[in-house]
Amino acid sequence: MEVAFVLNYFTEFGQTVAIVGDYEAFGKWNNLGARKMEYQGNGFWKLEFIFPKTLESFSYRYIVTNSADWNLTEAGSTRQVNLKELAPSAVIEDRWRAGESTEVAPHVNSSLFTDVVFGRNKETVAPAAAKVSSIKKAADSVTVQITVHAVQIPPTSNLRVCGEAAVFGHWDTKNAPALSDAEYPYWKLTIQVPRTQLGTKYKFVYTDPSFSHSQWEDGTDRVLPNIKQANLIVTTSFNQGFDVRGCGVAIPVFAIRTKKGLGVGEFLDLKPMADWAASAGIKLIQILPINDTSVRGDWRDSYPYSSLSVAALHPMYLHLPYLTKTPRC
Repeated sequence: MEVAFVLNYFTEFGQTVAIVGDYEAFGKWNNLGARKMEYQGNGFWKLEFIFPKTLESFSYRYIVTNSADWNLTEAGSTRQVNLKELAPSAVIEDRWRAGESTEVAPHVNSSLFTDVVFGRNKETVAPAAAKVSSIKKAADSVTVQITVHAVQIPPTSNLRVCGEAAVFGHWDTKNAPALSDAEYPYWKLTIQVPRTQLGTKYKFVYTDPSFSHSQWEDGTDRVLPNIKQANLIVTTSFNQGFDVRGCGVAIPVFAIRTKKGLGVGEFLDLKPMADWAASAGIKLIQILPINDTSVRGDWRDSYPYSSLSVAALHPMYLHLPYLTKTPRC
């Protein structure tokens, strides 16, 4: 199984990019045994390796080393590649994951954004991208699988790959193939690209259903590498800063009034509050702490930031009729 790893990373003088992994030829997770890549110019590093046919998968990550045995490990989880799926040969083009990158930043990947602000509609999620091995190979073509990490795509929009080649729509977003959001926040596309269209320029863009609005990623055009192998795996991120703006409302629970409440604000009052916020296009409700503050037994317990536990909720916000099956007794 012939695999070529490609990574774009600009090092400083004396530094080298290497790959450490779970296979013995890559150090068995020992950085001292990591396999060094060769510099290709313009920030690109490459390593070609032939894995035994009996090896079905390979786990790895990129590190940067120097002559003094110093090393810097990329952020994020371990990378995985299914070698059996990519037989007989493949090029794997990765993107270095810095600690501040959107792919690994905890606040970007929190449920606030992935499930609420940008949460996808489960009823309209696109079918999962096809596996590389399931694609019928066309003559003189390469199977390309693209995986893009992109949280900030509006729920009703689609992420597309658009470029100068016919397979990418000739820079026309309406003809650009859409990526599947079945594994959101990762978007995937598996497509056959004629070898005559390799080396083409492209970018990622998201569009609304009517194509009346489109948002291109930042930076220069990407280039689909011209390879000799049968498969190309591209793993990257949507090149755009995570500068999210939206409408929100700040209100303490004790200030919410509903017809079913007792007039002091209750946990259940948050439900109609959330329904109203959604109908008004409000994405975020900020409240004061609702933890139990019954510490001293005097007026100081009214201070919402003086809680006795980070887990216990304050009983004053309970809806009393729901504590019994016979509320009138």
